[in-house]
Amino acid sequence: MAAERGNHKIYRYKLDSDINDLLIRFSNIHKYDSLDTFKEAWTNWCESNNVMIIGEEERLKNHGFTGDVKEKMYIASRYYYRKKEGVGDSGVAVKCKQKRSYIILDKSLLKLMDEHILQLIIKNDYKPSTGFDDFYETNKKVIETEIERLINQDKDKDKDKDKDKDKDKDKDKDKDKDIYAKIKKTYKNRYFKLR
Repeated sequence: MAAERGNHKIYRYKLDSDINDLLIRFSNIHKYDSLDTFKEAWTNWCESNNVMIIGEEERLKNHGFTGDVKEKMYIASRYYYRKKEGVGDSGVAVKCKQKRSYIILDKSLLKLMDEHILQLIIKNDYKPSTGFDDFYETNKKVIETEIERLINQDKDKDKDKDKDKDKDKDKDKDKDKDIYAKIKKTYKNRYFKLR
């Protein structure tokens, strides 16, 4: 189903943006319909938008598409746009979850974790939870330095925003707990990788 276009092959044929907008609107209207109701509405939609569908069929066939365009549109509408969260009538995002920032730990801390785990893993009574407690006690200064580095790194990102001091202190405490939890989780994950 790949077609040559110039010097490269086309593997994925995209629908025109006008057709996509119509499909998104249709999908949002019929988001919660049963399969039978959806199919009936689809048939009516195809009849009322027949001119645009024929134009899209011609456009895609000129690009080398050999499949059924109506089926491609149905699948996009039924199984993609209908279930896609955060898409409004015109394809504009309505509400999306904010992507959480990934906390990257210092490589020297990761190396210390690996060395500590490899030293203790040979013991029969070794568990990652007690191993982390021991790791924390023996490397307390390094861990606190890493927590401080990550908090400062986060503050640098938020420099442009004006916030009052009390909220900053609360945020630092929460961030401190989050980073500690991240370090502990990383230790346990590295244990399971190394064993």
